[in-house]
Amino acid sequence: MKRSRVSLSVLAAVAVLSLSACGSDPSSAPDDASVKDFCAAVNESMFGTDTDPTKMSAEEIAEASKDYADKLAEVGTPEDMPADARAAFESMLEEAEEIDVDEIRERQQMKPEDLIKKAEEEANQLSDEEKKQSEALSKYIVENCMDDLDLPELPETPSAE
Repeated sequence: MKRSRVSLSVLAAVAVLSLSACGSDPSSAPDDASVKDFCAAVNESMFGTDTDPTKMSAEEIAEASKDYADKLAEVGTPEDMPADARAAFESMLEEAEEIDVDEIRERQQMKPEDLIKKAEEEANQLSDEEKKQSEALSKYIVENCMDDLDLPELPETPSAE
């Protein structure tokens, strides 16, 4: 039997960074945050609520996303964050300005497998540079911020024998 600490919710939460919204100039976000403060903002914003996003309206999700991105922009990124990761951080905040409540509503109506397929299609439309930057940001967050989370263990699954 195996136990895994990585769950779909963690992966989805990391992915949701690209759907956040922000009202300030991303390039003006500080670039001297401590890793601890950056991770606290990432983790608190993604996991620090008892609100179930599946029970939120599209408007509530849009507002929560804006609040999340505003918090990230306020804290900024650590000095040791690679340039590609910082570029993805700034792009995420820029793109978030265009969050579309109607698109959120559409996604709320989708079956999980269709939602995953749509996300994969959108990821495939990224340029090689955007993919490289996105991967750098995801890697930075996973390597620096996930250990601080007190995530529940996933149920044991039978191992293939």
